[in-house]
Amino acid sequence: MTSSVYQIFNTYYTCRLMTTFKGSFSQNLLTTPMDQFSRNYQLYYLDISFNSNIGGISWSICNESLLQSLSLSHNKLTGIIPRCLSNLSSLQVLDLQMNKFYGTLPCTFSKKSLLGTLNFNGNQFEGLLPKSASNCTDLEFLNLGNNQIEDTFPPWLQTLPYLEILVLQANKLHGPIPSLK
Repeated sequence: MTSSVYQIFNTYYTCRLMTTFKGSFSQNLLTTPMDQFSRNYQLYYLDISFNSNIGGISWSICNESLLQSLSLSHNKLTGIIPRCLSNLSSLQVLDLQMNKFYGTLPCTFSKKSLLGTLNFNGNQFEGLLPKSASNCTDLEFLNLGNNQIEDTFPPWLQTLPYLEILVLQANKLHGPIPSLK
């Protein structure tokens, strides 16, 4: 087998064995298409960070109703983020930093959201900060730095009771920062 065919076979086989388990493939040289990881494996945890994956996120990832943590950081992924990712009711960690995602941020965060970590640092997102992110009341870590977001400072950030780390640097935010609690 050629090495890339072997990698895909090995990744597919490993994922098939991981039904309802956690999977980490980080810090390799994988170039596996994203849809390989979203074929009804019932994953709780998927980490393919620090690889060489290209392409976009398949909409089929949203069928992973048990997915609690998704880390695709430090790859070469592009495209828009499927809006359905912001509605996965079990998702607690979403780390997409240091890719080439573009478009606007998801604007349909559910009131049932369990997100505690949301990291979109170092992409090419633009537009406004989504007010529906205030529905993520478990949010402790929010990093939207190093994008092209153009908005005023969002006062709804004060409504997030557990927010401890907020990174908004290197965007196009403007206007006054309201008195923070």
